[in-house]
Amino acid sequence: MRTPMKDARVVIAASVSKVAGNIQPMFDNINKLVDEFKEVRVILVESDSHDGTYQMIESMRDYLKCPLELYNVDGMTNPEHNHIRTARLATARNYYLDKVEESYGDYDYLYCMDFNYSNLDPIDLDAVRSNFELQEDWNVVTANQAGIYYDLWALRHKDWLPFNCWGEIWDRLSWMPEQERRNIILCTRKIVIPPETPPILTDSSWGGSAIIKIEAIKGARHTWFDEDGWVDVEIASLMKRIGKVYINPRFINWRTGPEQPDNPETECSVSPIVGKV
Repeated sequence: MRTPMKDARVVIAASVSKVAGNIQPMFDNINKLVDEFKEVRVILVESDSHDGTYQMIESMRDYLKCPLELYNVDGMTNPEHNHIRTARLATARNYYLDKVEESYGDYDYLYCMDFNYSNLDPIDLDAVRSNFELQEDWNVVTANQAGIYYDLWALRHKDWLPFNCWGEIWDRLSWMPEQERRNIILCTRKIVIPPETPPILTDSSWGGSAIIKIEAIKGARHTWFDEDGWVDVEIASLMKRIGKVYINPRFINWRTGPEQPDNPETECSVSPIVGKV
């Protein structure tokens, strides 16, 4: 059963690191969401920042129009794995999942938002509302982009990309020059998903934003390695455990260009293929 948006109680959560300059635009977007739901609260889990992210959030606490819980998890990742970004992210994201299930299990939705380029544009409230108009019986809806769909590492789709793309690049194709590996595994799978496309059922997807039914989490957590032991994006393990994960093509959170300089998945020497799933 899906709770209508206007009747829903929502926890907005994020893992944040080195994003001090993004706090105000993110809080602006969250403040717009406050009026769309019955009740909203925010949980932010900060780690490994050297730019005053934690202090910036604290200084802007009163700017936010809903309750905020702020935590720091420095040192909580196993020191042997702290150099692995997805291990640190798994620690932080699991921390907010623990908090949600411990304290807010009676809420309806967990709205996860990356505090990076994927959510800095002014939020499109119609795009968010479209998730609650879908006919599909979803446990998770994830974002699309106006432009090339960028988040291939978190994607698992039986036809489009059924495996850990970076595990494939690091492992099975390790004998090949790295740029050629990227071209084969990543660049050939870059597509544009028009907003009129029907929702796409995946085993895992993300796109920078996801709305999850809290009742569907049921102890599911992030891990940072795949079934073969290769480093993996922490998102995939959670989504596989929850199930009924859809990309909603109307749920657009930002306009991508052909290349995003801080996203290695976009660094291709061939033109991306554009098409429909």
